[in-house]
Amino acid sequence: MDYNEALNYIRGKNWKSSAPGLDRTRELLERLGNPEQGLRILHIAGTNGKGSVAAMCSSILRKAGYKTGLYTSPSIQRYNERVQIDGEMIPDNVFAALMGEEIIPQVEQMSDPATEFEMLTCLALLWFKRQGCEAVVLETGMGGEYDSTNAIPCPEVAVITAIGMDHMEQLGGTIEEIARTKAGIIKHGCDVVLNGNDPRANEVIERVCEQRRANLTIPDYSTLTKSEASLKGQYFSYKHYNDLFIPLLGDYQPQNAAVAIETMLALKRRGWKLNEQNVRDGLRAVVWPGRFELLCEQPVFIVDGAHNPQGIAATVAGIHRYFPQQQPVILIGIMADKDVDGMIDKLQGVSDCFICVTPDNPRALPAAELAAKLQMKGMSAQACETVSDGISRACEIALSEQRPVIALGSLYLVGAARTRFKG
Repeated sequence: MDYNEALNYIRGKNWKSSAPGLDRTRELLERLGNPEQGLRILHIAGTNGKGSVAAMCSSILRKAGYKTGLYTSPSIQRYNERVQIDGEMIPDNVFAALMGEEIIPQVEQMSDPATEFEMLTCLALLWFKRQGCEAVVLETGMGGEYDSTNAIPCPEVAVITAIGMDHMEQLGGTIEEIARTKAGIIKHGCDVVLNGNDPRANEVIERVCEQRRANLTIPDYSTLTKSEASLKGQYFSYKHYNDLFIPLLGDYQPQNAAVAIETMLALKRRGWKLNEQNVRDGLRAVVWPGRFELLCEQPVFIVDGAHNPQGIAATVAGIHRYFPQQQPVILIGIMADKDVDGMIDKLQGVSDCFICVTPDNPRALPAAELAAKLQMKGMSAQACETVSDGISRACEIALSEQRPVIALGSLYLVGAARTRFKG
Protein backbone atom coordinates (compact mmCIF):
# COMPACT_ATOMS: atom_id res chain seq x y z
CA MET A 1 0.00 0.00 0.00
CA ASP A 2 1.39 3.42 -0.93
CA TYR A 3 0.71 6.74 0.81
CA ASN A 4 -2.19 7.83 -1.42
CA GLU A 5 -3.91 4.46 -1.05
CA ALA A 6 -3.55 4.67 2.73
CA LEU A 7 -4.89 8.22 2.73
CA ASN A 8 -7.88 7.30 0.56
CA TYR A 9 -8.72 4.37 2.83
CA ILE A 10 -8.63 6.34 6.07
CA ARG A 11 -10.57 9.28 4.64
CA GLY A 12 -13.27 6.93 3.43
CA LYS A 13 -14.40 6.04 6.98
CA ASN A 14 -16.81 8.82 7.97
CA TRP A 15 -17.63 9.17 11.67
CA LYS A 16 -21.18 10.41 10.95
CA SER A 17 -22.26 6.92 9.97
CA SER A 18 -21.12 5.49 13.32
CA ALA A 19 -22.56 5.70 16.80
CA PRO A 20 -20.59 7.83 19.29
CA GLY A 21 -18.48 6.10 21.89
CA LEU A 22 -15.04 4.73 22.70
CA ASP A 23 -15.66 1.02 22.09
CA ARG A 24 -14.19 0.99 18.57
CA THR A 25 -11.05 2.89 19.63
CA ARG A 26 -10.54 0.66 22.65
CA GLU A 27 -10.96 -2.48 20.56
CA LEU A 28 -8.50 -1.28 17.93
CA LEU A 29 -5.96 -0.23 20.57
CA GLU A 30 -6.24 -3.66 22.18
CA ARG A 31 -5.73 -5.33 18.80
CA LEU A 32 -2.58 -3.21 18.38
CA GLY A 33 -1.19 -4.22 21.77
CA ASN A 34 -2.45 -1.21 23.74
CA PRO A 35 0.27 1.29 22.74
CA GLU A 36 -1.38 3.97 24.87
CA GLN A 37 -0.30 2.16 28.03
CA GLY A 38 2.83 3.65 29.56
CA LEU A 39 2.78 6.88 27.57
CA ARG A 40 2.95 10.10 29.61
CA ILE A 41 0.17 12.19 28.09
CA LEU A 42 -1.07 15.78 28.24
CA HIS A 43 -4.69 15.67 27.09
CA ILE A 44 -6.10 18.94 25.71
CA ALA A 45 -9.74 19.80 24.97
CA GLY A 46 -11.59 23.07 24.37
CA THR A 47 -13.53 25.07 21.80
CA ASN A 48 -10.86 27.62 20.97
CA GLY A 49 -7.13 27.71 21.67
CA LYS A 50 -6.51 24.01 22.19
CA GLY A 51 -4.24 23.72 19.15
CA SER A 52 -2.19 26.75 20.16
CA VAL A 53 -1.83 25.49 23.73
CA ALA A 54 -0.86 22.04 22.43
CA ALA A 55 1.82 23.58 20.20
CA MET A 56 3.18 25.68 23.09
CA CYS A 57 3.30 22.72 25.48
CA SER A 58 5.01 20.56 22.86
CA SER A 59 7.61 23.25 22.13
CA ILE A 60 8.42 23.76 25.82
CA LEU A 61 8.74 20.01 26.45
CA ARG A 62 11.11 19.66 23.50
CA LYS A 63 13.27 22.50 24.86
CA ALA A 64 13.34 20.63 28.18
CA GLY A 65 14.86 17.64 26.35
CA TYR A 66 11.80 15.38 26.16
CA LYS A 67 11.16 13.46 22.95
CA THR A 68 7.64 14.72 22.30
CA GLY A 69 4.76 13.43 20.22
CA LEU A 70 2.10 15.91 19.11
CA TYR A 71 -1.35 14.91 17.84
CA THR A 72 -3.63 17.67 16.49
CA SER A 73 -6.44 18.21 14.01
CA PRO A 74 -7.49 19.24 11.48
CA SER A 75 -4.55 19.65 9.13
CA ILE A 76 -4.08 22.83 7.10
CA GLN A 77 -1.95 21.77 4.13
CA ARG A 78 -0.84 18.14 4.58
CA TYR A 79 -2.65 15.34 6.37
CA ASN A 80 0.58 14.27 8.09
CA GLU A 81 0.66 17.56 10.05
CA ARG A 82 -1.68 15.89 12.52
CA VAL A 83 0.97 13.45 13.78
CA GLN A 84 4.42 14.81 14.68
CA ILE A 85 7.44 13.92 16.79
CA ASP A 86 9.74 16.77 17.81
CA GLY A 87 8.24 19.01 15.16
CA GLU A 88 8.62 16.55 12.28
CA MET A 89 5.55 15.13 10.52
CA ILE A 90 5.16 11.38 10.27
CA PRO A 91 6.86 10.38 6.97
CA ASP A 92 4.63 9.29 4.10
CA ASN A 93 6.21 5.82 3.94
CA VAL A 94 5.78 5.27 7.69
CA PHE A 95 2.15 6.40 7.53
CA ALA A 96 1.49 4.04 4.62
CA ALA A 97 3.26 1.11 6.30
CA LEU A 98 1.43 1.53 9.60
CA MET A 99 -1.91 1.79 7.81
CA GLY A 100 -1.31 -1.08 5.40
CA GLU A 101 0.46 -3.51 7.73
CA GLU A 102 -1.00 -2.72 11.16
CA ILE A 103 -4.19 -0.64 11.19
CA ILE A 104 -6.21 -1.83 8.19
CA PRO A 105 -5.78 -5.61 8.82
CA GLN A 106 -7.20 -5.10 12.32
CA VAL A 107 -9.99 -2.73 11.24
CA GLU A 108 -11.13 -5.21 8.60
CA GLN A 109 -11.69 -7.79 11.36
CA MET A 110 -13.84 -5.46 13.49
CA SER A 111 -17.61 -6.03 13.43
CA ASP A 112 -18.04 -2.25 13.86
CA PRO A 113 -15.06 -0.77 11.93
CA ALA A 114 -13.19 2.22 13.32
CA THR A 115 -13.75 5.68 11.80
CA GLU A 116 -11.11 7.94 10.24
CA PHE A 117 -10.33 9.83 13.44
CA GLU A 118 -10.31 6.65 15.51
CA MET A 119 -7.85 4.99 13.15
CA LEU A 120 -5.60 8.04 13.10
CA THR A 121 -5.64 8.30 16.90
CA CYS A 122 -4.56 4.68 17.22
CA LEU A 123 -1.92 5.08 14.51
CA ALA A 124 -0.47 8.12 16.30
CA LEU A 125 -0.31 6.37 19.67
CA LEU A 126 1.29 3.32 18.06
CA TRP A 127 3.96 5.45 16.37
CA PHE A 128 4.64 7.50 19.50
CA LYS A 129 5.10 4.33 21.54
CA ARG A 130 7.40 2.65 19.03
CA GLN A 131 9.51 5.78 18.64
CA GLY A 132 10.01 6.01 22.40
CA CYS A 133 8.27 9.33 23.00
CA GLU A 134 8.82 10.54 26.56
CA ALA A 135 5.90 12.96 26.39
CA VAL A 136 2.76 13.05 24.24
CA VAL A 137 0.54 16.08 23.71
CA LEU A 138 -2.85 14.82 22.59
CA GLU A 139 -5.50 17.23 21.29
CA THR A 140 -9.11 16.08 21.16
CA GLY A 141 -10.87 16.19 17.83
CA MET A 142 -14.31 17.25 19.05
CA GLY A 143 -15.75 17.32 22.55
CA GLY A 144 -14.01 15.20 25.14
CA GLU A 145 -15.96 12.46 26.86
CA TYR A 146 -16.66 10.42 23.72
CA ASP A 147 -13.73 11.69 21.66
CA SER A 148 -11.47 8.92 20.40
CA THR A 149 -8.48 10.37 22.27
CA ASN A 150 -10.30 9.76 25.57
CA ALA A 151 -9.58 6.01 25.32
CA ILE A 152 -6.23 6.75 27.00
CA PRO A 153 -5.59 5.99 30.68
CA CYS A 154 -5.27 8.81 33.21
CA PRO A 155 -3.19 11.64 31.68
CA GLU A 156 -0.53 13.59 33.53
CA VAL A 157 -2.57 16.76 33.00
CA ALA A 158 -5.99 17.35 31.47
CA VAL A 159 -6.15 20.82 29.92
CA ILE A 160 -9.40 22.56 28.97
CA THR A 161 -9.00 25.75 26.96
CA ALA A 162 -11.59 28.43 26.16
CA ILE A 163 -15.12 27.04 25.88
CA GLY A 164 -17.69 28.45 23.47
CA MET A 165 -20.67 27.52 21.33
CA ASP A 166 -19.51 25.20 18.55
CA HIS A 167 -20.49 21.71 17.35
CA MET A 168 -23.78 22.17 19.23
CA GLU A 169 -25.48 19.34 17.32
CA GLN A 170 -23.00 16.85 18.75
CA LEU A 171 -22.03 18.45 22.08
CA GLY A 172 -25.13 20.26 23.33
CA GLY A 173 -26.89 23.58 22.98
CA THR A 174 -25.66 25.33 26.12
CA ILE A 175 -22.28 26.27 27.55
CA GLU A 176 -22.97 23.97 30.50
CA GLU A 177 -23.66 20.96 28.26
CA ILE A 178 -20.55 21.62 26.16
CA ALA A 179 -18.44 22.05 29.31
CA ARG A 180 -19.76 18.77 30.68
CA THR A 181 -18.66 17.00 27.50
CA LYS A 182 -15.21 18.62 27.58
CA ALA A 183 -14.88 17.67 31.25
CA GLY A 184 -15.09 14.03 30.20
CA ILE A 185 -11.29 14.02 29.73
CA ILE A 186 -10.83 14.57 33.48
CA LYS A 187 -9.90 11.27 35.12
CA HIS A 188 -9.60 10.36 38.78
CA GLY A 189 -6.54 11.92 40.41
CA CYS A 190 -5.13 13.79 37.41
CA ASP A 191 -4.10 17.45 37.39
CA VAL A 192 -6.42 19.82 35.53
CA VAL A 193 -5.68 23.23 34.03
CA LEU A 194 -8.72 25.24 32.95
CA ASN A 195 -8.75 28.43 30.88
CA GLY A 196 -11.58 29.73 33.04
CA ASN A 197 -13.08 32.05 30.42
CA ASP A 198 -16.73 31.38 31.29
CA PRO A 199 -18.18 31.17 34.84
CA ARG A 200 -20.91 28.78 33.67
CA ALA A 201 -18.33 26.34 32.33
CA ASN A 202 -16.10 26.84 35.37
CA GLU A 203 -18.88 25.72 37.71
CA VAL A 204 -19.44 22.51 35.76
CA ILE A 205 -15.75 21.65 35.55
CA GLU A 206 -15.05 22.51 39.18
CA ARG A 207 -17.82 20.11 40.20
CA VAL A 208 -16.36 17.31 38.05
CA CYS A 209 -12.89 17.92 39.54
CA GLU A 210 -14.33 17.60 43.06
CA GLN A 211 -16.08 14.35 42.15
CA ARG A 212 -12.93 12.87 40.60
CA ARG A 213 -10.51 14.30 43.15
CA ALA A 214 -8.60 16.10 40.43
CA ASN A 215 -6.39 19.06 41.33
CA LEU A 216 -7.72 22.12 39.44
CA THR A 217 -5.71 25.21 38.43
CA ILE A 218 -7.10 28.31 36.70
CA PRO A 219 -4.52 30.88 35.53
CA ASP A 220 -4.31 34.13 37.47
CA TYR A 221 -4.93 36.54 34.62
CA SER A 222 -4.56 39.53 36.94
CA THR A 223 -0.80 38.91 36.64
CA LEU A 224 -0.90 38.78 32.81
CA THR A 225 0.33 41.98 31.18
CA LYS A 226 0.87 42.58 27.48
CA SER A 227 3.55 44.99 26.31
CA GLU A 228 5.25 45.40 22.94
CA ALA A 229 3.59 43.84 19.89
CA SER A 230 4.49 43.84 16.20
CA LEU A 231 3.87 41.69 13.16
CA LYS A 232 6.89 39.60 14.25
CA GLY A 233 5.39 38.61 17.61
CA GLN A 234 4.55 39.95 21.05
CA TYR A 235 6.00 40.37 24.53
CA PHE A 236 4.09 39.76 27.74
CA SER A 237 4.61 38.85 31.38
CA TYR A 238 2.83 36.30 33.56
CA LYS A 239 3.40 35.85 37.27
CA HIS A 240 7.20 35.87 37.78
CA TYR A 241 7.87 35.19 34.09
CA ASN A 242 8.82 38.66 32.85
CA ASP A 243 9.29 39.72 29.22
CA LEU A 244 8.25 36.48 27.56
CA PHE A 245 8.11 36.46 23.75
CA ILE A 246 5.89 34.46 21.41
CA PRO A 247 6.04 34.71 17.62
CA LEU A 248 2.25 34.21 17.46
CA LEU A 249 0.23 37.36 16.79
CA GLY A 250 -3.30 36.76 18.04
CA ASP A 251 -4.39 39.04 20.88
CA TYR A 252 -5.59 35.87 22.63
CA GLN A 253 -2.21 34.08 22.51
CA PRO A 254 -0.77 35.45 25.80
CA GLN A 255 -3.81 33.97 27.56
CA ASN A 256 -3.18 30.65 25.83
CA ALA A 257 0.45 30.93 26.92
CA ALA A 258 -0.65 31.39 30.54
CA VAL A 259 -2.59 28.11 30.25
CA ALA A 260 0.52 26.41 28.82
CA ILE A 261 2.70 27.80 31.63
CA GLU A 262 0.29 26.52 34.28
CA THR A 263 0.34 23.13 32.54
CA MET A 264 4.14 23.06 32.79
CA LEU A 265 3.95 24.04 36.46
CA ALA A 266 1.52 21.15 37.04
CA LEU A 267 3.97 18.78 35.36
CA LYS A 268 6.80 20.13 37.49
CA ARG A 269 4.77 19.38 40.62
CA ARG A 270 4.45 15.83 39.31
CA GLY A 271 8.21 15.48 39.09
CA TRP A 272 8.92 16.50 35.50
CA LYS A 273 12.24 18.27 34.95
CA LEU A 274 11.29 21.71 33.66
CA ASN A 275 12.67 25.17 34.37
CA GLU A 276 11.96 28.78 33.51
CA GLN A 277 14.43 28.84 30.63
CA ASN A 278 12.65 25.88 29.02
CA VAL A 279 9.41 27.87 29.16
CA ARG A 280 11.05 30.97 27.68
CA ASP A 281 12.81 29.06 24.91
CA GLY A 282 9.77 26.94 24.11
CA LEU A 283 7.40 29.89 23.79
CA ARG A 284 9.92 31.80 21.66
CA ALA A 285 10.27 28.82 19.30
CA VAL A 286 6.59 27.83 19.03
CA VAL A 287 5.13 27.38 15.56
CA TRP A 288 1.38 27.15 15.01
CA PRO A 289 0.28 27.97 11.45
CA GLY A 290 -3.02 29.53 10.48
CA ARG A 291 -3.77 31.43 13.70
CA PHE A 292 -3.39 35.16 13.01
CA GLU A 293 -0.35 34.23 10.94
CA LEU A 294 1.49 36.73 8.75
CA LEU A 295 2.00 35.23 5.28
CA CYS A 296 3.08 38.29 3.31
CA GLU A 297 4.15 41.89 3.94
CA GLN A 298 3.35 43.46 0.53
CA PRO A 299 0.46 43.62 1.03
CA VAL A 300 0.21 42.58 4.66
CA PHE A 301 -1.72 39.31 4.44
CA ILE A 302 -2.79 37.56 7.65
CA VAL A 303 -4.71 34.30 7.97
CA ASP A 304 -6.71 33.25 11.02
CA GLY A 305 -8.70 30.03 11.20
CA ALA A 306 -11.45 31.58 13.34
CA HIS A 307 -14.53 29.45 12.67
CA ASN A 308 -17.06 30.38 15.37
CA PRO A 309 -18.30 33.65 16.95
CA GLN A 310 -15.88 33.41 19.87
CA GLY A 311 -12.95 32.88 17.48
CA ILE A 312 -14.06 35.78 15.28
CA ALA A 313 -14.30 38.04 18.34
CA ALA A 314 -10.70 37.17 19.19
CA THR A 315 -9.64 37.91 15.61
CA VAL A 316 -11.39 41.29 15.76
CA ALA A 317 -9.51 42.09 18.97
CA GLY A 318 -6.27 41.32 17.12
CA ILE A 319 -7.28 43.57 14.24
CA HIS A 320 -7.92 46.45 16.63
CA ARG A 321 -4.59 45.85 18.34
CA TYR A 322 -2.39 45.60 15.25
CA PHE A 323 -4.29 47.88 12.86
CA PRO A 324 -6.06 50.44 15.07
CA GLN A 325 -6.27 53.11 12.37
CA GLN A 326 -7.17 50.88 9.40
CA GLN A 327 -10.09 48.93 8.04
CA PRO A 328 -8.66 45.75 6.54
CA VAL A 329 -9.89 43.90 3.50
CA ILE A 330 -11.65 40.85 4.91
CA LEU A 331 -11.34 37.69 2.82
CA ILE A 332 -13.90 35.28 4.22
CA GLY A 333 -15.12 31.72 3.62
CA ILE A 334 -17.32 29.82 6.08
CA MET A 335 -18.70 26.32 6.52
CA ALA A 336 -22.50 26.26 6.17
CA ASP A 337 -22.94 24.23 9.37
CA LYS A 338 -21.33 26.93 11.53
CA ASP A 339 -23.06 29.81 13.33
CA VAL A 340 -22.73 32.03 10.27
CA ASP A 341 -25.02 34.82 11.54
CA GLY A 342 -23.22 34.91 14.89
CA MET A 343 -19.87 35.18 13.12
CA ILE A 344 -21.13 37.99 10.86
CA ASP A 345 -22.45 39.91 13.85
CA LYS A 346 -18.96 39.92 15.39
CA LEU A 347 -17.60 41.51 12.19
CA GLN A 348 -19.94 44.51 12.24
CA GLY A 349 -17.98 47.75 11.82
CA VAL A 350 -14.64 46.01 11.30
CA SER A 351 -14.37 46.62 7.54
CA ASP A 352 -16.11 48.22 4.59
CA CYS A 353 -14.76 45.59 2.19
CA PHE A 354 -15.56 41.87 2.34
CA ILE A 355 -14.40 39.42 -0.34
CA CYS A 356 -16.37 36.16 -0.11
CA VAL A 357 -15.13 32.78 -1.34
CA THR A 358 -16.26 29.16 -1.21
CA PRO A 359 -13.63 27.01 0.59
CA ASP A 360 -12.86 23.67 -1.05
CA ASN A 361 -15.14 21.52 1.09
CA PRO A 362 -18.63 20.06 0.53
CA ARG A 363 -19.81 21.74 3.74
CA ALA A 364 -18.81 25.24 2.55
CA LEU A 365 -21.38 28.03 2.33
CA PRO A 366 -21.42 29.27 -1.29
CA ALA A 367 -19.69 32.63 -1.67
CA ALA A 368 -22.78 34.27 -3.22
CA GLU A 369 -24.94 33.25 -0.24
CA LEU A 370 -22.35 34.54 2.22
CA ALA A 371 -22.11 37.86 0.35
CA ALA A 372 -25.90 38.17 0.42
CA LYS A 373 -25.96 37.58 4.19
CA LEU A 374 -23.31 40.26 4.73
CA GLN A 375 -25.19 42.71 2.49
CA MET A 376 -28.41 42.10 4.43
CA LYS A 377 -26.51 43.29 7.51
CA GLY A 378 -25.51 46.47 5.67
CA MET A 379 -21.94 45.35 4.94
CA SER A 380 -20.20 45.81 1.59
CA ALA A 381 -19.43 42.38 0.13
CA GLN A 382 -18.63 40.77 -3.20
CA ALA A 383 -18.37 37.10 -4.18
CA CYS A 384 -15.53 35.54 -6.17
CA GLU A 385 -15.68 32.45 -8.37
CA THR A 386 -12.72 30.69 -6.73
CA VAL A 387 -10.57 30.99 -3.62
CA SER A 388 -7.62 31.91 -5.85
CA ASP A 389 -9.65 34.70 -7.45
CA GLY A 390 -10.63 35.93 -3.99
CA ILE A 391 -7.03 36.06 -2.81
CA SER A 392 -6.01 37.97 -5.94
CA ARG A 393 -8.91 40.42 -5.62
CA ALA A 394 -8.21 41.04 -1.92
CA CYS A 395 -4.52 41.67 -2.62
CA GLU A 396 -5.36 44.00 -5.51
CA ILE A 397 -7.57 46.17 -3.30
CA ALA A 398 -5.12 46.06 -0.40
CA LEU A 399 -2.18 47.20 -2.54
CA SER A 400 -4.11 50.01 -4.22
CA GLU A 401 -5.60 51.33 -0.97
CA GLN A 402 -2.70 50.52 1.41
CA ARG A 403 -4.71 48.18 3.62
CA PRO A 404 -3.95 44.81 5.22
CA VAL A 405 -5.82 41.64 4.25
CA ILE A 406 -7.28 39.40 6.95
CA ALA A 407 -8.38 35.96 5.69
CA LEU A 408 -10.66 34.11 8.11
CA GLY A 409 -13.60 31.80 8.64
CA SER A 410 -12.30 28.34 7.71
CA LEU A 411 -9.07 26.38 7.95
CA TYR A 412 -9.71 25.23 4.38
CA LEU A 413 -9.38 28.85 3.27
CA VAL A 414 -6.30 29.22 5.47
CA GLY A 415 -4.73 26.18 3.84
CA ALA A 416 -5.35 27.54 0.34
CA ALA A 417 -3.80 30.88 1.30
CA ARG A 418 -0.74 29.24 2.88
CA THR A 419 -0.24 27.16 -0.26
CA ARG A 420 -0.49 30.31 -2.39
CA PHE A 421 2.12 32.25 -0.41
CA LYS A 422 4.35 29.53 1.05
CA GLY A 423 4.01 26.68 -1.44
